[in-house]
Parts: sequence; structure tokens; C-alpha cells
Amino acid sequence: MTEPIRNILVPTDFSSQADHALLYAASLGERFGATLHLLHVVTLGSADREDGSGVFPDVSPALDKADAAARERLDAGAAHGGAAQVTVERATVRSVNAHEGIVRYAEDQSVDLLVIAMGSRSGLGRMLMGSVTEKVIRYCPCPILVVEKGDRDFVDPDTGAVRIDKVVVAHDLRENAQLALAYAVDRLQPYRPEIHLAHAVAAEVPAAYQMAGVTELKLNEDLVQKLSGALLEEARSVVPDDWTVVPHVVVGKPNKAINQVAAEQQADLLVVGSETKRTLEERLAGGMSERFVRSAPCPTLIV
Repeated sequence: MTEPIRNILVPTDFSSQADHALLYAASLGERFGATLHLLHVVTLGSADREDGSGVFPDVSPALDKADAAARERLDAGAAHGGAAQVTVERATVRSVNAHEGIVRYAEDQSVDLLVIAMGSRSGLGRMLMGSVTEKVIRYCPCPILVVEKGDRDFVDPDTGAVRIDKVVVAHDLRENAQLALAYAVDRLQPYRPEIHLAHAVAAEVPAAYQMAGVTELKLNEDLVQKLSGALLEEARSVVPDDWTVVPHVVVGKPNKAINQVAAEQQADLLVVGSETKRTLEERLAGGMSERFVRSAPCPTLIV
């Protein structure tokens, strides 16, 4: 059994994307009885006014509005029908850049779960440097739930009710993936969702084959059966016996192939294990976790 979720952090820049993340944070805060932390990071650039005074801006009115929205969502989703017994804390911090302020706050406040909007998935700036969310993913000390407006949601936008019926877990048969599976199962006990374990075999089509018109490779049935059996064996140690577990073995780059599984299954949640070691290239341009969230068809939990 993992530690309970006591502190949920939701960074906000007061955009519609951040409001969408707030909906999730408030719904989960009510469900777990956690303290909800609303955080706004003022960076050096945003603190500089046109006159160059660098006066720290007053964001209290915007935080008041976000606070009111959070409490409204909490009350709407309260299981007992009354005011939700959840503490909402507001904070504004200064930082050189947004992701460092978010990560530092998560560390200082012993945050158990960070809920954040994906934001823009396009643009040369993101391709070269990565979005704030992707940088948070690289350095955050706790699990992260990444949500995107327009994706399949597991929170009813009208009532705030959480419904999680089907979960896809990216599983490469390594320890990090198994830890992510165990974490998700423990947190999702109240929902008893179908668990779909997806394993991608990154088979590249040789250039000579491509010239001959071969655009994809198919897996040997024996290999599919062996990998499926290995996935089910991993599930046996952490998934309750009365839950439905379905293995999927697919060919392709993990982020693309497994995201396709999530889309086909109309999953409510995608679960991905975070990397413990990164190359310099991954630290600069992003690793596999960031690649998953860039095109995920549903909210993504990175553990």
C-alpha cells in the first residue's frame, strides 16, 4: 500500500487550460480528502512591467477567482452532498522560470500528486526547448497527472464526478513500469477499472524492405503469446483477482503504438512509468514520458 494522497498541487497561469487542470485537481482532492494547493509562479519576465520597474505584480484577484472556482468544484463533487471538507491553499512564488518554481514548491510542500495542463503541443519554441509541462515532468519529485482540453476526460465537467472505467498501462517489463502499475492499481481501488497492459516492440523496417514496399513488420505469434503471458504474470502480483486484465503486444515506437492502443480502447487514463536515468539528449529535448503526453488521447499519469 502506498502513502495516501494528502497534498495535490495545481499550478495555474489563469488560462482556460489551467482551469481544466483545476477541475481534475479539485475532483481528486475531494475524492482523497487532500489539501489542494493553487500555485502561481511569477517569473522574471512576467514581473517586468513596460516601464522596466520590475514591480512584483498583484495576482491576488486572479488567485481569488481560481480559489472560488476550486471550492465550487469541490462542493459540487462532494460525495456527502454538502460542503467538501478540503483545505485550499494559495501561493505565489517568484522564480527565474516557471518549471523551477513549480518543482521547488512541490519539493518544499511534500506534494503527493501534481495536476498540470499540457498546454500547446506545437510551435518551434516547444520543439527546441520543451514546454513548461515537459520540463516539470523531467524534474518533478512526485507523480504527475497531465491533462489536455479536448482529450477524453475522466471527470464529468458538469458534476465533477470521477469515472475511470478503462486504464491503459505502458509496460516494458521493467521495474519502473511495474511500480507504475502497482501505484495506479492502489489508487484506483474504488473504481475497479479494466487494466490494459500495453507492450510495444520497437521493430524498425529496414531500408531495403521499405524499398520493396514493406512498410510494417508483423510479430511472430509465438512471441506475442510469450510477451502476453509475461504481462499477465506481472499483473498477477499487484492486480486484484476479480479485476479484468487484458494484454496488448504491438509493434512500433512505444509512445505512438501505445497511445494508439489507448485511443482504440477509449481509455480514461494512460499510465506511464518515469525514467530514472536520462541521457544528456533526453534532458535537453525530452525523454519517453514527454513523448507520450505530447500525443496522448486521454489524461496521462506519470509515476
